[in-house]
Amino acid sequence: MGIICPAFVCADEFEDAVAAVNRRDYETAYKMIVPLAEKGQAAAQLVLGMMYFKGTGVEKNIVEADKWLFISEKSGQEAGKKNRIFVERQMNSDQIAKAHQLAKGWLKKRWAMETDPDFHNEENPPPAKPSGLELVVIIVFLLFVAWGTYEFGIWLIKDGS
Repeated sequence: MGIICPAFVCADEFEDAVAAVNRRDYETAYKMIVPLAEKGQAAAQLVLGMMYFKGTGVEKNIVEADKWLFISEKSGQEAGKKNRIFVERQMNSDQIAKAHQLAKGWLKKRWAMETDPDFHNEENPPPAKPSGLELVVIIVFLLFVAWGTYEFGIWLIKDGS
């Protein structure tokens, strides 16, 4: 199981996004929050849900709001549950069903990506395999590093000769 977003990296990026919200720079905040939410950061999912609910930095969309609040709740964000309940009081049953269907699909896909190292789709293609020449260069570089001739290894990779 791989770590998609280390906590210390997400924390710094999340703080920057919150600072953008506090400056009322909602478009920047939205652009910063979306990748964090998609990487699984529960607090970012909560903020994204509320941005969709209020229409700050993004077009108001109550179904997307409820989807992200549901996801944040399932990711362990207690405030996600409280806000989801509040938002759902303003939705009809079809909207709630659609939001929960979208959230469960997102969570299922995310779970598959985290638990299956061989999970690949259009958004998560398999890693590119190095060519034979690239493997030789990598091996030679590692040998030079191991022998203490690091500078020559760098030269070999930069110059290619």
